[in-house]
Amino acid sequence: MMQPRPKLAVAGLGNLLLKDDGIGIYLIRALRKMKLPENLVLFEIGTAVFFLHSVALEYKNLLLVDAVRGGGKPGSVYRLAPEDAPLLVQSQAERASFLSLHDFRLPYLLSQPGTAPLCWRIFGVEPQTVDYGTGLSSLLSGLLPALAAALKQEIEEMLLRLSKAPSPLAGEGRGGGDWQG
Repeated sequence: MMQPRPKLAVAGLGNLLLKDDGIGIYLIRALRKMKLPENLVLFEIGTAVFFLHSVALEYKNLLLVDAVRGGGKPGSVYRLAPEDAPLLVQSQAERASFLSLHDFRLPYLLSQPGTAPLCWRIFGVEPQTVDYGTGLSSLLSGLLPALAAALKQEIEEMLLRLSKAPSPLAGEGRGGGDWQG
């Protein structure tokens, strides 16, 4: 008997050689240690952002996990929806607002007719240190359990919304949350 196709793909982005830029990968690894709903699949995309094209074609509901510069305190969480996409495509000179550290590819991928996911979100975390080196900054490393719990909650809420309305979930982008208490 075939298992039902997962309703949600969760993809961790980032570069493990640039400290906090790797937060998406670290959060996917933290999720793998947790009890999760069965109707999702986890991917460690890393810097292979064009692999997202294949993921988006197969799983039309996508939650991306990435480092995002939004101008908040390091560790702040940003929940971005499709209507927030214009914030992600600002030029280098206009970076006054939210900006995925992988901005040069994500908006293009997420806007392509026929290949864009039906429903997508970005769970972004404000980095403290994006510089050469491995491992997270001590701040984000200490916040990792709380960030993973928040991401798990986001997944559960997204799956619940998808089960009630399979159409795209527009109008649900939310600003940052501060995990520093």
